[in-house]
Amino acid sequence: MKTICKFGISFLTPHRKIHAFGILLIIFISILFNMNGDYWSIQYCPWILVISLLLIGFIGITGFRINNISIGKIDMLFIVFTSYIILSIILNGKPFTDKIYVFIGYFLFFFIAQLSIDNKENLDLIWLGLILILFAQAIQGVLQYVGVISPANIFFTITGSFINPGPYGGFLAVGPPILIYYCNKYIQRKMFYYSLICIGLFILTAIVLSGSRAAWIASIVGTLFMAKNLWFQNMKPFALVNKKILTCIAIAFLSLFLFFLFQLKMDSSLGRIFIWKISLSIFKEHPLFGIGYEKFGVEYGKYQAAYFQSQQGSSEEVRLAGMNYFTFNEYLKILIEYGITGFMLFVVFIYGVIKLILTKNDTCEQLIVPLSVTITILIFAFFSYPFSTIPISLLFFLSISIISFYEKKQNQFLTYKLPINSLSKGFFCLVLVFMVYNVSMKLKAIRIWQHAQQNLLFREKQSWLDYKNIYSLLDNNGAFLFNYGAELSAGGYYKESCLILNKTEKFFNSSDLHIILGNNYKKLKNYHMAEKEFITAHYMVPNLFTPLSHLFELYKETGESKKATEMALKIYQLPIKVYSDKVKEIKTNALDYLNEAK
Repeated sequence: MKTICKFGISFLTPHRKIHAFGILLIIFISILFNMNGDYWSIQYCPWILVISLLLIGFIGITGFRINNISIGKIDMLFIVFTSYIILSIILNGKPFTDKIYVFIGYFLFFFIAQLSIDNKENLDLIWLGLILILFAQAIQGVLQYVGVISPANIFFTITGSFINPGPYGGFLAVGPPILIYYCNKYIQRKMFYYSLICIGLFILTAIVLSGSRAAWIASIVGTLFMAKNLWFQNMKPFALVNKKILTCIAIAFLSLFLFFLFQLKMDSSLGRIFIWKISLSIFKEHPLFGIGYEKFGVEYGKYQAAYFQSQQGSSEEVRLAGMNYFTFNEYLKILIEYGITGFMLFVVFIYGVIKLILTKNDTCEQLIVPLSVTITILIFAFFSYPFSTIPISLLFFLSISIISFYEKKQNQFLTYKLPINSLSKGFFCLVLVFMVYNVSMKLKAIRIWQHAQQNLLFREKQSWLDYKNIYSLLDNNGAFLFNYGAELSAGGYYKESCLILNKTEKFFNSSDLHIILGNNYKKLKNYHMAEKEFITAHYMVPNLFTPLSHLFELYKETGESKKATEMALKIYQLPIKVYSDKVKEIKTNALDYLNEAK
């Protein structure tokens, strides 16, 4: 028996709950491949996600009878923004970065999710399933904090399945608003109600322990929005209070809270301000159309190096600087990568969603939760990088998708009727099959890369052959290119390493990359280029001792005693940010040289 979905898709099966489980499965997969936070999990995660979405899309095309496709205002704005990004990637030239596949995955997820939200039961299934996922993450984080299990990143006490506490806290931050909604909904079902309370306390504990100030702020704002819609929307005492007084009180409390958070981790706060300072210098040079999709992490190090090389940096900025790949403000990142043009398209897209808050739709039962989740993530985006974290991005696009679905039920903007014929169906299937094949080949190449890297010492000849064979498939993967170049350098293939690493700079950049390049040129007796690369590595992160040590050794080898003495003195005077045996050795060598030079 066929049932008709209101937005124009007729299903061949009445078992719609499977679609909701599919959405939860995608979110779970994105977390599962973050589980260890190790190098290879990070490489596999985006591709597993994309191929899962492509397969679901293929099943959707072959399993659903499509009568027409309803495109609402939010859908149209999202399509326009996506089209701009794709155009930006094309105009930046080949080879395209592999990361474009992740954005294609989000695009598919946005529309696939709308197949799963045709009734309240499916929505409840999705949100309650998400609560269980959040609860599992909270348990994992608390157990990490008390030392029962090890965190994914040994430098932190709590990370859940994420690489550090920031995105972990941001992922959990959506929990309190959702839990408040369902606690209010099921308050009469005491056993279920108290279970939700216990889960909520666990999640709150994990958010606090994460130490993510951005997550605290985001969760508070999202929770207040939920509370306002559930309890305070129609309360007359609040309507009678002078709005100006309430505004002043809110601003005062917010200012005090932000000041407290600033003081709580002052170095971290100052570090982010410095990152924004360098980031703005990138925007100033590319104001209209930006530097291109996912180029911030590549370009930031260059601009930071140029800033310090111009002698503008203060001693405090030298101390705070690090090898950074995130803006810690997603809106600034959009401005930098897509320019004013892309930023305005994004603002219009988000405005199309947020304006629902100012209408009667914000009291619609189906919209309260997705709006709260969206607001929580948008607030988190002011101070962190949720759109660079796959699980949080999926939550964001899921929420927007739900909002778009119900917006279309209220006011349909455009309907395009896609006739059922072999040509249209075959075309979309062909595109998806082609993409599945490409992604499968990428996954296979990463698997070969992993084996080649791990067996290089035992099967050297075969490993080098494997690297060479998969190069054409992964020549736009910055992590692969860097690893390939580094292994070539370690194996003594210095010229080949230089070729690969110079290409790597288009997709990945770091002080380590320039140190390896410097060593390559040094081995090739190209001392001028070696000096240039070591200097670049130094100014990228001026508080590191390793680049200075390489410059010091280079000047000793080339007999430039004056420069060697200057470098030894610089090493001796440089404050230690992180103590280690290596730093101690570098300092000792520099001091010995200075004593001998007297």
